Amino acid sequence: TKSKNPKSSQKYAEQKELEKQIHTLLEKIEIPVQFHEWAMGQLKIEVEKEGKDRNAILANQQRAYEASVRKLDSLIEMRMNEEVTQEEFLAKKADLLKEKLRLQELLADTDNRVNQWVRKAETVLAFARDAKKKFETGGLEDKRNILSALGSNLLIKDRILSISIQKPLLLVEEAAGEVRKIHATLEPLESGEN
Repeated sequence: TKSKNPKSSQKYAEQKELEKQIHTLLEKIEIPVQFHEWAMGQLKIEVEKEGKDRNAILANQQRAYEASVRKLDSLIEMRMNEEVTQEEFLAKKADLLKEKLRLQELLADTDNRVNQWVRKAETVLAFARDAKKKFETGGLEDKRNILSALGSNLLIKDRILSISIQKPLLLVEEAAGEVRKIHATLEPLESGEN
């Protein structure tokens, strides 16, 4: 604004004009409620498939972790029986403890990875479904939150808003365009029986 730099050549951008531009961006990513419901159903199917794969991976990782613990127990027994020196024991123990810690982290990561992925997908899809309406009806704080969730690197030049949209929303934007095309070719329900 000119209040920060009085010599700026940029003209003021009115709030209504900026809101109109943001509204246009939100229209591009908006998905219909029916598509949201379908996508959530597909997400549930994928989570079930992933769950089977994840359980197999977790079982393998759990076996590796248990083997690591057994090796550590054996090493302690060997030291107690004086089959290894104190130096050999300490060196091998350090290696086994590192391996045990790595396997613990791997187990936790495998379990959390899917949960994080699902939460992110649910959040992005709900945002794409609701953002436009919330922007239209919400207060200034709602509008700020929606704008910040859209992306980063906000820039206004020549009264035109430029924003780097987050990657998941770019994918939704692409899908939303296809959904609108498909949605436009379908006939509306006449009585709910079709």
